[in-house]
Amino acid sequence: LSHLVVSGTMEDITGFLGILRGKGIMGKKLSPAHGFRTPFREPLLEDFRRKMDGIDFRLPQTPFVSTVDGGILNRPPDADHWSRHITAPVRFEEGINYMRNKGVDVFLEVGPDKILGDMLNSLPDRERIRVFSTCGRHSDSLEVFYDTLGKLFTTGVNIDWNSFEKDFGHKKVLLPAYPFAQKSYTLFGEQGARQH
Repeated sequence: LSHLVVSGTMEDITGFLGILRGKGIMGKKLSPAHGFRTPFREPLLEDFRRKMDGIDFRLPQTPFVSTVDGGILNRPPDADHWSRHITAPVRFEEGINYMRNKGVDVFLEVGPDKILGDMLNSLPDRERIRVFSTCGRHSDSLEVFYDTLGKLFTTGVNIDWNSFEKDFGHKKVLLPAYPFAQKSYTLFGEQGARQH
């Protein structure tokens, strides 16, 4: 594994980081907004399970790699699955390796930042995969999304353009059927002008 996140008390984490440094292994403290994927969340599980009672869970129609199990989700993600999602370790790298072993080489991060994409970019054999993000915390998300859509298309991903554009109102513009007159236009003013 190239990445591993552990949880514990501040004292335990500080001691663990000292052990890592003593062995020449890089580590850093994370500052999550909430403590997910940790046994510290176990007191919430009973109430969480109660709120999930009555939900009809179904198996996703699209194959889904779970970071709870590190492989394809082959049963409906029920209350037990989501409870383990709260307390169990993240098996991100195992899930990625599962997909890579199945021939997946294009990854799309759907979320507010590029954290998982950055983790993917630091894995061994990075040059064999392509990673794209749909959002950027410090940039125009729509611009990032359109840019990523274009990159996915040029990578060879089949984009369903009809579905993508169905909610946009486009007007057809009739173009003349005759050849365009060839004229030169100056761009960028007279100095350093380029002719087109």
